[in-house]
Amino acid sequence: MTVLTLSLFVASASLAAWTFFYYDFRPPSYQPPWRDPEISNFALLLFPVLVEMVLAFGAILRGAPKSMMAMVEIGSFPLLYLSVIAVGAV
Repeated sequence: MTVLTLSLFVASASLAAWTFFYYDFRPPSYQPPWRDPEISNFALLLFPVLVEMVLAFGAILRGAPKSMMAMVEIGSFPLLYLSVIAVGAV
């Protein structure tokens, strides 16, 4: 469960970083938020981030290192905040 949690965290953080850098170096799209592909990509993070937070808590209960899973939980909060804001914009 620990490896699954860490891989999901790395994948969702990589998607967020890729989305930011990809759309940051392109000309702006001048579209409303509900049609902007950057906002839609950030909104896609909501479900994987919630799943990884639940898996991290389950891994702690199963005996995974608490410090490692705490870092996953702490790192997931900004992604969760970003995705909730993006879902609200869409």
